[in-house]
Amino acid sequence: TKNLYDQGIGTYQSVLQAKTQVETLQGNINTLQKQAALMTVTAPQSGVADLVNVRVGETFVGATAAGPQIRIVNTGDLKIRANIPENYMGSVKVGSPLEVVLPDQNNRIVNATVTVVGKIIDPGTRTFYIEAKVPASSNLKPNQVAKVHIKDYNNPNAIAIPMNTLQNDEAGKYVMLAVKEADRLIARKRSITVGELYKDRLEVKSGLQPGEQLITEGFQSLYDGQLITTQVK
Repeated sequence: TKNLYDQGIGTYQSVLQAKTQVETLQGNINTLQKQAALMTVTAPQSGVADLVNVRVGETFVGATAAGPQIRIVNTGDLKIRANIPENYMGSVKVGSPLEVVLPDQNNRIVNATVTVVGKIIDPGTRTFYIEAKVPASSNLKPNQVAKVHIKDYNNPNAIAIPMNTLQNDEAGKYVMLAVKEADRLIARKRSITVGELYKDRLEVKSGLQPGEQLITEGFQSLYDGQLITTQVK
């Protein structure tokens, strides 16, 4: 119509009426498009709807006071959340490896990597928050309870001994070794410096060499220089 008006055909009033009609129709189209969009429900992620609390004909609002109307589960995109004591704040970083232990699956271990580290210490629990993504093949369930072991220390060349073999006296920490001297096996006291403890294994920083024979049974009653006799059980 405007083109016709520019050519001298029609009146200015007819142009305004036609323009108003076009704008009204365009507004109606936009309204209908928005209403049509409400007919389609889109999930923020792919997965399986394991909970559906809405029926045909009911209004879908996402969630009600009774809970979600639809719950989507995607076990291929799970993450572990844990609160870690504040004394580990300096050693736990994004990229740190950890072990996820599953008590209800015979303590099965799943390896994961820290992806998020909180920056604030909870004043009530003195802990900070971490997240770690787990592999899709780990066979975990949402809201499953697990234990998290943080690998905050690594020494591939460490010498480790059973914790119960460590003894103490006024001179410090020591262990008993079986040393071969002149074709005889002699008990020798060896002072050591210890490091980190993991489960029942204690790291020895100094005092022992690879290949030395540690006495693990009956060592409490031995003294330095005592002749050792062995029995075959």
